[in-house]
Amino acid sequence: MRNQLGMFVFATVLTWPALVSSQTSRDGQSPYIGRWQGKAKTESETTAVSLEINQSGKRFGAAITLLNIGVMNWPASKVVDKQGTLELSFPTDSSQQRFVLKKPVKGRLEGTWHDSRYGENAVVSLNRSANASSLRSNPLLIVGPAGRLSTEYVLPKGDGPFPGVVFVHGSGPQSKAASRFSAHALAGLGIASIAYDKRGVGGSEGNWQRATFEELAADAIAVAKQFQSINKVSRVGFLGQSQGGWIATLAASQWQTAAFVVSIAGPAVSPSREAHWEFVRAVRRFGGSEKDEVETREIMDQFHYGIRTGKWNPFQELRAKSSQRSWFLASGLSRLQIPDESEWLEGYRSNMNYDPLPALKNLNAPLLSLLSPDDESVDAMETAAILRTLKETGIDLELRLFPGFDHGMHQNAEERTIRWPSLPPNYFQIQAAFVSRATAR
Repeated sequence: MRNQLGMFVFATVLTWPALVSSQTSRDGQSPYIGRWQGKAKTESETTAVSLEINQSGKRFGAAITLLNIGVMNWPASKVVDKQGTLELSFPTDSSQQRFVLKKPVKGRLEGTWHDSRYGENAVVSLNRSANASSLRSNPLLIVGPAGRLSTEYVLPKGDGPFPGVVFVHGSGPQSKAASRFSAHALAGLGIASIAYDKRGVGGSEGNWQRATFEELAADAIAVAKQFQSINKVSRVGFLGQSQGGWIATLAASQWQTAAFVVSIAGPAVSPSREAHWEFVRAVRRFGGSEKDEVETREIMDQFHYGIRTGKWNPFQELRAKSSQRSWFLASGLSRLQIPDESEWLEGYRSNMNYDPLPALKNLNAPLLSLLSPDDESVDAMETAAILRTLKETGIDLELRLFPGFDHGMHQNAEERTIRWPSLPPNYFQIQAAFVSRATAR
């Protein structure tokens, strides 16, 4: 998946809490210390901001949460008290981010947010807030099929019992921290949740690169069984995004106790079919014909034939023949490289022909599918059509479409500049309401 969010993709997976910066402060307690909430504004955009600043001796630490975007506790790499202003620097992979905040006046903290990608500084206006949320992440070690799984769960305030969500990973080496913002957002809406380091990541044992979808689903089931045994948790289901949509649905089809499935940007086609979309979409945006799209898919089919068999001549010959087409350069197919043998390729080879339809048809639990027609990685309209057909056969599913959002469910920034690409309106409320309805049955 291409990085549509720049700095924010990195920020969502940091450890909790992570206040790591330090500089000398003035003697005594700084007036900046505490929790601040408000907004950052430019001429065309506004985003919600929560900032926590602490002090230990002469050392400062700070972390920011961007509520509309899904970034939680992004730590400052540097904090400098300049006797009248506080400067915060935040680590990114694509730009320089710097806050310059004036000394608070009557419980109000104001300043500017500089982003090196833009000429315009954002204006920051924050008010002193009450104590930080009492919600906390509780560590728990679980024995899974491949060994230890490092997990953490979050419970809402109150006595419960609460419906429980098991977060299932997307592709790649994802840690439990990737779901931390969602976990706290759902907890505020009365939903408990548990996240875990994917096997071979962080504190979990095993090897995610060689794992089949069935093995990854078995990990999710092991976590669900243990989570449901916690006395404040009632019925449990699965929530997966992207690749996690395949795995969450598979887990729910195999664990008949599952109360629900939430699939976010999860395809209803095989991984090899999903891989077509990036290139077919590019041809379509170029203005190519249906015949051009068919030819693009044929090249991709030969690419996957090469992965399965090691015979690459059909792929190379067809791509060379198509290279003279007007749409070819725009398609991106020229960048497609024959992959070297690796653990990742071994895992992809074993999963690329996975058919999600048997698991979907075998579901006893209701399914909520959240898709965007503008997804750059998944042909959401193809998946939506498949799901609507399944619904007609009696499958209990609900489909929600969010136009204008990308594969990560943030505002699509391909056609315009978006400084703070937000999540869809009522994004977590929709999920929480579905989970509550499903578990009340």
